[in-house]
This record gives sequence, C-alpha cells and structure tokens, in this order.
Amino acid sequence: MAQLVGEAEANLIEPYALKAEFPIPVTLVAALPKNGFDEVVRCCTELGVTHFMPVISDRTILKPSENKLKRWRKISAEAAEQSERAIVPAISDPRSFQEVLHNLAAGNHYICGAREKCEPLLNALPKELPSGMTVWVGPEGGWTKGEIKRRSPPKFNLYPSAIRFCEP
Repeated sequence: MAQLVGEAEANLIEPYALKAEFPIPVTLVAALPKNGFDEVVRCCTELGVTHFMPVISDRTILKPSENKLKRWRKISAEAAEQSERAIVPAISDPRSFQEVLHNLAAGNHYICGAREKCEPLLNALPKELPSGMTVWVGPEGGWTKGEIKRRSPPKFNLYPSAIRFCEP
C-alpha cells in the first residue's frame, strides 16, 4: 500500500506480496497430442503449472519443430501475463517417454490412467504439502501398457466418471 505524495511520487506504507503462484512447483509431463498442445500450454499455465515436459510417447504422432517449441513458449509467456502470474513456466524440449522417465528425479509423481478403477486424485495426494509434484498426462488413446509398467507412480483420473487413482 502506498500514499501519493504529489503527482509523481508515492510513499510506501505497507509492502504487499502478490501470491499468484502455487506454494509448490507443479510439473506437467504431457504426451503430445495430434493437435491442441497450444491450448494445453495456455490453460495449464493459467492454472499454475510451473514446468512443461512434452513427451513423445508410443502413440504420439506429432513430431514438433523448433518453431512449435518457440510458439509454445510464447503462448506460455502470454498466458502467464494474462493470468498475472509471477513466473513464466519453463517448457522443455520434447523428449521420448524413456528419456523423460530416466532423467526425472524421484518424488511425488501421479499418472493419469483413463477408464481404470481408481480413486479420485484428491484421495491420492499426501496430507502434508509435498515439495513439488509431477503429473503425467497421456496421449489420445492413453498410455500403452508398456509405458504404464515402466512408469509406476500411483495412477488417477481427473474426472469422477473416467479418471481415478490406482496403485501401480
């Protein structure tokens, strides 16, 4: 809060920290869809994702160019500004599923599994706030059985009718 002093000056009365970010970093490991990743970046930036890791999965058709990556980074910056975020999320270069799996640190990982008998995501989250979390979202048609076997965090679904939590 500030008090105006004249036309071009202000005295700071009380600092105010804008809390526009989640208290923990959220990484989205997302298999690239045929089209529409622009919207994934835009919406998830607005929702608070701090890092995008595009994945080329077994079912991925899109092989993005350097121009696509530049476009996604621009969209992320615009969405961060539009939603008054304090940071612009990082967007990694697209990598293979195996490469991302090999390079990601251990931690709180959650994988979306469609059409499986699972609990809702909220039931899967720890009671105490973790230091960060990674959410894995598959391609159209879902993750292959081989990918799910290689990636063994708890699985969940985002919508009660389709996306629920499963033990590996």
